[in-house]
Amino acid sequence: YLDSLEPSMRILVQEYAEYTGMDEVIASGRYSFRLSTTNPTNKSAVNTSAYLMQQGAACTTGVRPTWNTVVGDALVPQTGQSYWEVEVTSLGTAGREFMVGVVASSFTNLGSFLDSSNAGWGIYHNSAGAVFLRANGANQGNSYAEAFPIDTGTRVGVLVDADRGSLLFFRNGIFKMSHMNSIKGQSLLPALSINTDATLTVRTGLPVPV
Repeated sequence: YLDSLEPSMRILVQEYAEYTGMDEVIASGRYSFRLSTTNPTNKSAVNTSAYLMQQGAACTTGVRPTWNTVVGDALVPQTGQSYWEVEVTSLGTAGREFMVGVVASSFTNLGSFLDSSNAGWGIYHNSAGAVFLRANGANQGNSYAEAFPIDTGTRVGVLVDADRGSLLFFRNGIFKMSHMNSIKGQSLLPALSINTDATLTVRTGLPVPV
Protein backbone atom coordinates (compact mmCIF):
# COMPACT_ATOMS: atom_id res chain seq x y z
CA TYR A 1 0.00 0.00 0.00
CA LEU A 2 2.65 2.54 1.01
CA ASP A 3 4.76 1.78 -2.03
CA SER A 4 1.89 2.82 -4.31
CA LEU A 5 1.60 6.34 -2.84
CA GLU A 6 3.16 9.58 -4.00
CA PRO A 7 6.14 10.57 -1.78
CA SER A 8 4.29 13.46 -0.11
CA MET A 9 1.27 11.29 0.66
CA ARG A 10 3.52 8.50 1.92
CA ILE A 11 5.06 10.89 4.45
CA LEU A 12 1.60 11.94 5.66
CA VAL A 13 0.55 8.32 6.11
CA GLN A 14 3.73 7.49 8.00
CA GLU A 15 3.30 10.52 10.26
CA TYR A 16 -0.29 9.51 10.96
CA ALA A 17 0.86 5.97 11.70
CA GLU A 18 3.38 7.26 14.23
CA TYR A 19 0.66 9.38 15.86
CA THR A 20 -1.74 6.44 16.15
CA GLY A 21 0.89 3.92 17.22
CA MET A 22 0.82 2.05 13.93
CA ASP A 23 4.40 2.80 12.96
CA GLU A 24 5.55 -0.58 14.26
CA VAL A 25 3.03 -2.23 11.95
CA ILE A 26 4.43 -0.42 8.92
CA ALA A 27 7.97 -1.37 9.88
CA SER A 28 7.21 -5.06 10.18
CA GLY A 29 8.87 -7.44 7.77
CA ARG A 30 6.91 -9.35 5.16
CA TYR A 31 6.08 -12.94 6.00
CA SER A 32 6.02 -15.65 3.34
CA PHE A 33 5.03 -19.31 3.35
CA ARG A 34 3.65 -22.11 1.20
CA LEU A 35 0.85 -24.49 2.08
CA SER A 36 1.73 -27.95 3.30
CA THR A 37 -0.22 -31.13 3.96
CA THR A 38 2.31 -31.97 6.67
CA ASN A 39 2.88 -30.08 9.92
CA PRO A 40 6.46 -28.77 9.56
CA THR A 41 7.04 -29.16 13.30
CA ASN A 42 5.63 -32.71 13.42
CA LYS A 43 6.16 -34.70 10.23
CA SER A 44 3.91 -37.51 11.48
CA ALA A 45 0.86 -35.23 11.15
CA VAL A 46 -0.21 -35.66 7.52
CA ASN A 47 -3.36 -34.64 5.62
CA THR A 48 -4.27 -37.19 2.94
CA SER A 49 -7.45 -35.46 1.69
CA ALA A 50 -6.28 -32.08 0.38
CA TYR A 51 -5.08 -31.26 -3.13
CA LEU A 52 -2.37 -28.60 -3.30
CA MET A 53 -1.92 -26.58 -6.49
CA GLN A 54 0.24 -23.75 -7.82
CA GLN A 55 3.30 -25.07 -5.97
CA GLY A 56 1.60 -24.91 -2.60
CA ALA A 57 -0.23 -21.62 -3.06
CA ALA A 58 -3.76 -23.05 -3.44
CA CYS A 59 -5.75 -25.95 -2.05
CA THR A 60 -9.08 -27.77 -2.33
CA THR A 61 -10.56 -31.07 -1.19
CA GLY A 62 -12.16 -31.81 -4.54
CA VAL A 63 -15.57 -33.44 -4.26
CA ARG A 64 -15.01 -35.41 -1.06
CA PRO A 65 -17.35 -34.23 1.75
CA THR A 66 -14.75 -34.20 4.48
CA TRP A 67 -13.12 -31.54 6.63
CA ASN A 68 -9.35 -31.29 6.41
CA THR A 69 -6.69 -28.72 7.22
CA VAL A 70 -3.47 -27.58 5.56
CA VAL A 71 -0.89 -25.37 7.25
CA GLY A 72 1.92 -23.02 6.33
CA ASP A 73 5.40 -24.44 6.01
CA ALA A 74 6.92 -21.66 8.17
CA LEU A 75 6.07 -20.51 11.69
CA VAL A 76 4.45 -17.10 12.12
CA PRO A 77 7.09 -14.71 13.56
CA GLN A 78 6.70 -14.35 17.33
CA THR A 79 7.44 -10.63 17.32
CA GLY A 80 5.93 -7.80 15.31
CA GLN A 81 3.04 -8.05 12.86
CA SER A 82 2.59 -10.57 10.06
CA TYR A 83 -0.04 -10.35 7.32
CA TRP A 84 -1.23 -12.62 4.53
CA GLU A 85 -4.36 -13.00 2.43
CA VAL A 86 -6.48 -15.94 1.38
CA GLU A 87 -8.44 -15.43 -1.83
CA VAL A 88 -11.62 -17.43 -2.34
CA THR A 89 -10.79 -18.67 -5.82
CA SER A 90 -14.06 -20.63 -5.83
CA LEU A 91 -16.79 -21.09 -3.22
CA GLY A 92 -17.58 -24.41 -4.83
CA THR A 93 -21.00 -25.90 -5.50
CA ALA A 94 -21.32 -28.50 -2.75
CA GLY A 95 -20.17 -27.88 0.83
CA ARG A 96 -19.10 -24.23 0.39
CA GLU A 97 -17.59 -24.46 3.89
CA PHE A 98 -14.12 -23.34 4.89
CA MET A 99 -12.09 -21.71 7.68
CA VAL A 100 -9.13 -19.34 7.57
CA GLY A 101 -6.89 -18.64 10.53
CA VAL A 102 -4.03 -20.02 12.59
CA VAL A 103 -3.26 -23.12 14.63
CA ALA A 104 -0.77 -23.86 17.37
CA SER A 105 2.38 -25.49 16.01
CA SER A 106 1.46 -28.56 18.08
CA PHE A 107 -1.72 -29.06 16.01
CA THR A 108 -1.87 -32.55 14.50
CA ASN A 109 -5.55 -33.04 13.62
CA LEU A 110 -5.12 -32.29 9.90
CA GLY A 111 -8.02 -34.60 9.08
CA SER A 112 -10.48 -32.17 10.67
CA PHE A 113 -11.10 -28.40 10.95
CA LEU A 114 -8.55 -25.98 12.37
CA ASP A 115 -10.11 -25.44 15.81
CA SER A 116 -11.16 -29.06 16.32
CA SER A 117 -8.60 -29.69 19.07
CA ASN A 118 -8.89 -26.34 20.88
CA ALA A 119 -5.60 -25.25 19.30
CA GLY A 120 -6.91 -23.07 16.45
CA TRP A 121 -8.51 -19.68 15.90
CA GLY A 122 -10.10 -18.37 12.74
CA ILE A 123 -13.02 -17.18 10.65
CA TYR A 124 -15.59 -19.63 9.31
CA HIS A 125 -17.86 -19.48 6.24
CA ASN A 126 -20.66 -22.06 6.41
CA SER A 127 -22.79 -23.62 3.68
CA ALA A 128 -25.56 -21.06 4.24
CA GLY A 129 -23.23 -18.09 3.79
CA ALA A 130 -23.05 -17.17 7.49
CA VAL A 131 -19.66 -16.00 8.78
CA PHE A 132 -18.45 -16.65 12.33
CA LEU A 133 -15.31 -16.30 14.37
CA ARG A 134 -14.20 -19.71 15.63
CA ALA A 135 -12.33 -21.13 18.64
CA ASN A 136 -12.54 -24.21 20.85
CA GLY A 137 -14.60 -26.11 18.29
CA ALA A 138 -17.49 -23.63 18.34
CA ASN A 139 -18.79 -20.44 16.76
CA GLN A 140 -17.98 -17.32 18.77
CA GLY A 141 -20.87 -14.82 18.87
CA ASN A 142 -23.30 -14.01 16.07
CA SER A 143 -22.82 -14.18 12.31
CA TYR A 144 -20.73 -11.44 10.68
CA ALA A 145 -22.13 -12.10 7.20
CA GLU A 146 -23.41 -8.53 6.83
CA ALA A 147 -20.10 -6.93 7.81
CA PHE A 148 -17.95 -9.59 6.17
CA PRO A 149 -19.76 -11.06 3.14
CA ILE A 150 -17.71 -13.72 1.38
CA ASP A 151 -18.02 -14.77 -2.25
CA THR A 152 -15.78 -15.96 -5.04
CA GLY A 153 -13.00 -13.39 -5.37
CA THR A 154 -13.14 -12.16 -1.77
CA ARG A 155 -9.73 -11.73 -0.12
CA VAL A 156 -9.66 -12.67 3.56
CA GLY A 157 -6.71 -10.93 5.20
CA VAL A 158 -5.16 -12.33 8.37
CA LEU A 159 -2.97 -10.17 10.61
CA VAL A 160 -1.15 -11.65 13.60
CA ASP A 161 0.12 -9.02 16.04
CA ALA A 162 2.43 -11.20 18.10
CA ASP A 163 3.39 -8.46 20.55
CA ARG A 164 -0.22 -7.69 21.48
CA GLY A 165 -1.50 -11.24 21.04
CA SER A 166 -4.16 -10.09 18.56
CA LEU A 167 -5.64 -11.86 15.54
CA LEU A 168 -7.30 -9.45 13.09
CA PHE A 169 -9.26 -10.07 9.90
CA PHE A 170 -9.51 -7.88 6.81
CA ARG A 171 -11.90 -8.03 3.87
CA ASN A 172 -10.29 -7.01 0.57
CA GLY A 173 -7.62 -5.08 2.45
CA ILE A 174 -10.00 -3.30 4.85
CA PHE A 175 -10.01 -4.12 8.57
CA LYS A 176 -13.29 -5.63 9.73
CA MET A 177 -12.89 -7.51 13.02
CA SER A 178 -10.54 -8.92 15.62
CA HIS A 179 -10.77 -12.26 17.38
CA MET A 180 -11.82 -12.05 21.02
CA ASN A 181 -9.29 -14.69 22.10
CA SER A 182 -5.69 -13.76 22.83
CA ILE A 183 -2.97 -15.68 20.99
CA LYS A 184 -0.09 -14.03 22.85
CA GLY A 185 2.88 -16.31 23.38
CA GLN A 186 1.59 -18.98 21.00
CA SER A 187 3.80 -20.68 18.44
CA LEU A 188 1.58 -20.49 15.36
CA LEU A 189 1.17 -21.73 11.81
CA PRO A 190 -1.19 -20.28 9.18
CA ALA A 191 -4.05 -22.70 8.54
CA LEU A 192 -6.87 -23.32 6.06
CA SER A 193 -9.67 -25.83 6.51
CA ILE A 194 -11.96 -26.90 3.66
CA ASN A 195 -15.03 -29.11 3.46
CA THR A 196 -15.63 -30.42 -0.09
CA ASP A 197 -14.97 -28.28 -3.18
CA ALA A 198 -14.11 -24.71 -2.21
CA THR A 199 -10.73 -23.56 -3.56
CA LEU A 200 -8.54 -21.14 -1.58
CA THR A 201 -5.35 -19.40 -2.70
CA VAL A 202 -2.84 -17.77 -0.34
CA ARG A 203 -0.99 -14.54 -1.06
CA THR A 204 2.05 -13.97 1.13
CA GLY A 205 4.97 -11.57 1.38
CA LEU A 206 2.48 -8.70 1.69
CA PRO A 207 2.84 -5.44 3.62
CA VAL A 208 0.50 -4.87 6.54
CA PRO A 209 -2.49 -2.71 5.49
CA VAL A 210 -2.54 0.76 7.03
